[in-house]
Amino acid sequence: MTTTLHKIWHRKHLLSFGNNYQNLEEEKEENIEPQIQFLYKCISELPETERIIISLELENIKQSEIASIVGLSEVNIRVKIYRIKEKLTQKFKENEQ
Repeated sequence: MTTTLHKIWHRKHLLSFGNNYQNLEEEKEENIEPQIQFLYKCISELPETERIIISLELENIKQSEIASIVGLSEVNIRVKIYRIKEKLTQKFKENEQ
């Protein structure tokens, strides 16, 4: 799951470098699309606050800003992000079996 999050981030940022990576990214996108769909399905099943937190994290919003939006401390946000990633990782592992 963490790999999938990394791939999503990586894909978003590589595309900003231009056409040199576009063909490579299109090939990767075909391979990762089912995982992305599953990720978003899993995220949609999370409680509302967790959905908001992980969605903002995936959008590269600073954790201090996420804390302000959600009304929790920055430390609490870091813990929640860790726990959410653990939950999503577990769902991916269960899905692989």
